[in-house]
Amino acid sequence: MAATARALRAFLLLAGFYVMGLLLLALIVGIDAFVVYEMFHGEFRLGMLYILGGSLMVTLPIIDGMFILGRRGPKEGPQGYELTPDAQPELWAEVREAARVAGTRAPDQVVLVGDVNAAVSERTRLLGLIPGRRSLYLGVPLLEGLTVPRLRGVLAHEFGHYGHHDTRLSAITLRGRVAIGHTIDQFRAGAADSGRAFVLVGNLYIRYGRLYLRASQSVARRQELAADHRAALSVGRDATANALRQVPLLAAAFGFYVEHYASIGWNAGLLPPPGEFYGGFRHLLAEPGRAEELAALQAESPQEPPSPYDSHPPMDERVRLLEALPDDGAGDDASAPAALTLLRDESAVLAGVEAASLTEEAKAMRRLPWDDLVQRASWSEATKAAEPLRQAVFAVRRGPDGNLPTLDETLDAIDAGLLWTQVAPRLAPAGAAADGSARDAVRPGVRAGLAALAQLSLAHAGMARWRLSWAGAPVRFALPASVGDQALDAALDAACADTPDTAPLRGLLAARPTAAAAAAPDPLG
Repeated sequence: MAATARALRAFLLLAGFYVMGLLLLALIVGIDAFVVYEMFHGEFRLGMLYILGGSLMVTLPIIDGMFILGRRGPKEGPQGYELTPDAQPELWAEVREAARVAGTRAPDQVVLVGDVNAAVSERTRLLGLIPGRRSLYLGVPLLEGLTVPRLRGVLAHEFGHYGHHDTRLSAITLRGRVAIGHTIDQFRAGAADSGRAFVLVGNLYIRYGRLYLRASQSVARRQELAADHRAALSVGRDATANALRQVPLLAAAFGFYVEHYASIGWNAGLLPPPGEFYGGFRHLLAEPGRAEELAALQAESPQEPPSPYDSHPPMDERVRLLEALPDDGAGDDASAPAALTLLRDESAVLAGVEAASLTEEAKAMRRLPWDDLVQRASWSEATKAAEPLRQAVFAVRRGPDGNLPTLDETLDAIDAGLLWTQVAPRLAPAGAAADGSARDAVRPGVRAGLAALAQLSLAHAGMARWRLSWAGAPVRFALPASVGDQALDAALDAACADTPDTAPLRGLLAARPTAAAAAAPDPLG
């Protein structure tokens, strides 16, 4: 579809929203005029006031939606750290070369952001008729996960949108989405307390909104395919196809990284060192085991159920269409340097992205080296995990000092036969049956609390520590090789058996200093 035709379609879709609003307002005014006339020239009925009140309720969301764009324009792009040509000449050289081969003008600014994304925007005027300042947004995880050749494919794809004038047309489409979405939200917010007319008109806007999205998103999907094709012609079929195949995998891996690594100390008010909240993702990708996992996933194109409301075609379809193109001989070097190597003063740049994109709450958190972060965060989580069991034991067997029981005092309570008779019932859900099935249901909670207490005691005594692992489980509680992890598991199982035996666990802990206790302050300060 030519740019002129797409512009006309986008304009007509936006105009349809206003035309529908004006027609509805005209209908409402006509009904109100008839009601007012009847009130003063005919028989007055109380229902007439309800009609006027209902028409006012329907009118307000319509007018509010039609004039919202005059009050609030489209949002700026994502918050990030701007990379200037003087500070980052190597990256800018790639950006300008990608724009050149794509046959379009290079962006005026490059902004590094903290999510798995690449996007372009253009601040146009007159609904996209007059070109303006161009911006390129690049996600740090893309630079960490993509090679330089694959980054070129991503850049060529984004600049393909410039070449097809997609960024100019997006101004019209975005205005329509903002206006229609806001109007629908207004009707939905008042639907519960309003009459049938309010709901009826609201449903009209919902239907038009679906039509608008289906029509505008179908254009967006064609734009994506056109940009893919242009990227393949510009930098090579294989590199572009492999970049597209890799992006959703990087998104999934980055989500895993943020949840299990970067945010590991969030509840304790702790974050990794400056530059490592986003930058630590490269450590995960560099781990051979993780790399093999991603390579295995990349061997198959991700399957996505298509939807008429998607702005992008399914990734497997995009990859399939690219691979169906003739072999251009360009190939793809999977061992090429990572795109992150294009940055100068990498640590300072990554710290700058954090300063520009993290929330104020995150910025106020304490930064620690990875090893200290894992110790502090794990200590905090273990303390929290042990709390229910300690409270239950305290309720049954209050210590002489009035403090929550230590590990030794908890084991004493178990040896006294209180675990399944008095302690465990306090951990069971309300209304649970007092039989064997209930014991099996509460056993995992008892074991988890006892394991947390044992870990705290061993860590405090310096006999073990939590270790960060970029392969497998993110955090592992490491015991000395002479003891072994299986010894602790077996001891915990014995202590939580139907007939508890604390001797294995006591024997494992026998080497602790006498003063070591789970209730002691955090040894890391």
